[in-house]
Amino acid sequence: MIIIRNEDVLTTEWSGGTTSQLAISPDGAVYADRDFDWRLSSAEVNDEKSTFTPLPDYNRFLTIRKGALRLKHDDGDWYTLEEGDVAEFDGGSLTESEGKVTDYNLMVRKGKIEGSLDTEFLEDGETLAMAPVKASETTAIYLSRGRSLGVRCNKKEVAELYEGDLLIFEEGDTAEALCVDAAGEVYIIRADIRSI
Repeated sequence: MIIIRNEDVLTTEWSGGTTSQLAISPDGAVYADRDFDWRLSSAEVNDEKSTFTPLPDYNRFLTIRKGALRLKHDDGDWYTLEEGDVAEFDGGSLTESEGKVTDYNLMVRKGKIEGSLDTEFLEDGETLAMAPVKASETTAIYLSRGRSLGVRCNKKEVAELYEGDLLIFEEGDTAEALCVDAAGEVYIIRADIRSI
């Protein structure tokens, strides 16, 4: 189990805003070299219109943390993503967007890794039982918004997350019974990542 605190995350600037890399695998992989198997990041999009960087070797999953975003892939129709909505698309597509947002991204290498994103909104004091973490998977729980989130595994508290923190259960970690407890209203994003 790994906890990545918000204050330890590397943030870089790009032409339309900033991106914070939350996690990348394997260790030592570099996004710019396109030598990673998967990557989790959050971006601040400050331009009203932008075009996504082409990533033909990757599939992408995108959700909105704050705001709303219109997306279009290749010659397809425009559609709107709002907070909690998830889009899955080919990283090699010509993807255009409209809207200033904070987003959350999962990128997985085609033919090697599969992934998914799920979102949950919880009220103060609400508890959510989450699907177990399988031995062959990596699961990442991100507190997108909220005061704090307690994470319990097999009835034992294992972590306290604050806004912007990421908790990663890696292959071999035990999490047969995984629950999260909200302190205040919270918005959670869960990524499940598995080798093919």
